[in-house]
Amino acid sequence: MDKNDLMKYLVEEAEYSESEVAEMTNTELLDHWLKYNGICGYTEDIKDVIEAAFDVDLED
Repeated sequence: MDKNDLMKYLVEEAEYSESEVAEMTNTELLDHWLKYNGICGYTEDIKDVIEAAFDVDLED
């Protein structure tokens, strides 16, 4: 999945409008995907673990 696939998923599956999705930050895209899949309140924790494990910076 790339960013375009994620955006398309949020429009088609999670029923956000294209304009809503286009305005979302990277963190908001992740947060809305997680919420749609039943994972609420862990976005920052998940980002922190990914940053540590893969030695990447996930800031918007």
